[in-house]
Amino acid sequence: MDSQRPLATPGPEAQNGDQSDIRSQSPISGSTEIQSANQHRPVSLVSAISSTAITTQADADNTSTLSLIHQTSPDHELPDPSNVQQPTAGTTTATPVVVEDVARNRPSVELQVEQADKRNLWKYLRSIRRYWRSPNRGQWRSWKTRWPWLSLILFVTISLVLVICTLDSTSRQNTGFASLGNPPGFLSKRPALEKALWSQGILYTTLPAFFMTLYTMMISSSVTSFVELQPFLDLAKPNGGPAKTTVMLDYRTYPILYSFAIAFRNKHTLLGVYMMLSVALTVAVVPLTAFLFTDGSFNFDAAVPATLTTFFDETSVLAIPDLRLIMDFASAFRIYDGHAPPWTNGEYAFPKLSTPDIPEPTPGNLTVNVTAHSAYIDCRIIPENEYTVTRIDHIGGDIPAFTLQISSSDRGCTVTNNLNIQHKSLPNLQPNSTYMTTWSTSCTLDTEYSRLSILSVLYNQGANTLSNFSLISCIPSYWQTPGNLSIATPTLNSNSAPSINAFSSNESDAVQFRPQILSLFFESSLHTIGSFNPTSDVEANDFGRHILSLAEKYNGSSPMSPEALSSAAEVLFSSIYSVLLSTTVMQPRPQPETGIGIYSRQQTRVVVVSPVAYIITVILVGVVIAIVTMFWYGTQPSILREEPVGILSHAAVLVGSDLLETMKRLRDAPRYDGKMVQALKGRFSDLEDANCKMDNAGTNGAANVVFTSTAPVPAQTP
Repeated sequence: MDSQRPLATPGPEAQNGDQSDIRSQSPISGSTEIQSANQHRPVSLVSAISSTAITTQADADNTSTLSLIHQTSPDHELPDPSNVQQPTAGTTTATPVVVEDVARNRPSVELQVEQADKRNLWKYLRSIRRYWRSPNRGQWRSWKTRWPWLSLILFVTISLVLVICTLDSTSRQNTGFASLGNPPGFLSKRPALEKALWSQGILYTTLPAFFMTLYTMMISSSVTSFVELQPFLDLAKPNGGPAKTTVMLDYRTYPILYSFAIAFRNKHTLLGVYMMLSVALTVAVVPLTAFLFTDGSFNFDAAVPATLTTFFDETSVLAIPDLRLIMDFASAFRIYDGHAPPWTNGEYAFPKLSTPDIPEPTPGNLTVNVTAHSAYIDCRIIPENEYTVTRIDHIGGDIPAFTLQISSSDRGCTVTNNLNIQHKSLPNLQPNSTYMTTWSTSCTLDTEYSRLSILSVLYNQGANTLSNFSLISCIPSYWQTPGNLSIATPTLNSNSAPSINAFSSNESDAVQFRPQILSLFFESSLHTIGSFNPTSDVEANDFGRHILSLAEKYNGSSPMSPEALSSAAEVLFSSIYSVLLSTTVMQPRPQPETGIGIYSRQQTRVVVVSPVAYIITVILVGVVIAIVTMFWYGTQPSILREEPVGILSHAAVLVGSDLLETMKRLRDAPRYDGKMVQALKGRFSDLEDANCKMDNAGTNGAANVVFTSTAPVPAQTP
């Protein structure tokens, strides 16, 4: 194994030399050729101009020896010739000067030159400036470890931290940071694509993970460059390093999940931190980014002006509206579960509203305080012992066959009426026929004004018998009830009827009143509408028919029971009255009344999952600190003069070194099987701890690897 040659010039700068030639023109001593392995920075501008030059001294072994030669200045005394070493043959006279001494004892030089010399001086100063800005001239650096690239990823990292923190704060303050509205047109036309990309939230889950993956690749590119550069950094140290951290080091051969632990063990602390953060970004941050955002439905309220455009006008019934149509509408709504009539929920009638400040396509609810109108009947089933029925037969059996006279008293008001029973002939003869009638009776003020009565009976014509006789008497009442009306807003300002969501009535503030004109018209006209249906076994007016139909819906097994008829009558009376008001009684206001409504809308918004955001932010803050240290880490001296591409670039590092000679001898050995590392371990017992460093004692100034091992494996005895 070759011995290590001492360097002629002390210091790591001379050992890890820059092989580039620096040529500059001195304004004082003329043109001097400068050649250095690793040039020192000028300590100051004065000392640089005061003619510190570098010359090359060659010995018989062609070993490059670096020395600094102090050039005399015209303003200073020449040194004593007796103290100057006389040059020998083939050498250049030089006085070694330590750079620190030059900086400490630099002379004060006044530059008094001609105009032409000033131009040369300016050119020299620019060369000094370029050299000052490139302290490691000649050394190769990957663009992924230089300040432009590091500045870019530092900016991106800080931006990510700020964006995530801002979105999280905005999301917590505003219940989400973005609205998830309707899908774009090209997606809405394709339901399958809309469901895959929009409804299931792929856009706000996949895209962030995609961008975070790109960012992780940016970080990993720099970390990988530092990993590849690390052996060459250790070789550039003045004393080199053990083989396991220099010529035998390749972190890429270790699994990525714990390669950073190997770096910590090799005392490459910063590199281990970089590798650990790169792993954290890959296995933690990228998957978590897919769960950084989610969607949620939230209710938002806003105060908007609401205009009441109609009011209660009972005189409108003087025009005699078509009560049959109104009754059929209410019956269809109650019996056949149809849609509620406009501006009523079947119980209350509401004034019409308009809200011009609400966007038409925006779905939501408008809640306004209004006064609703309604009517009810309080029905009582008259017991058999409280009424009398008198049958009056007609001679000859003509129409009617007989008449039933009913008389009773309900809560102080006398109720009387007649019910005609008539025989049917084929083909309309039924075994049993239902006879029903309704009527209204006026009462005194003390007995609640009026009564609405219902009489029903089942007649068997063949047996000439009556059964299931029932008498119901009801007290009508009319109310004005304040409350909060909630209406769906998409069709509020359109010509179509709005949907009534709910009405929260304030029963404690409800006021009972009796509209004289309206109540008289409604209670008297309700029983006058009749029809003839020869195919039906029910003989009744229209109000009675609808009561019986609704009672059959409530109690299909016994629709003629007094309880079923009473419940059906109460519901149907309120519904007919509310439809009458919403279609006829509510008239346009001469002057619209404006109030304040609460506009509520349910909106799907994208929110930040705070725990995930905190984890990602902590890791990214660590990355920011790591990138800041990379600016310094990327300026460390290296032995590389070109990008290590392929086997040739790596082999060039070992050319002329004693390590290469040792490897050649092992390769030429008879028992060599192609496993060089195993052969070296067999040759040296402390291979991983053997010291490797660069020596500039090679041919043509090339630096060579010096391999020092003190513990060869003892030879095997045959």
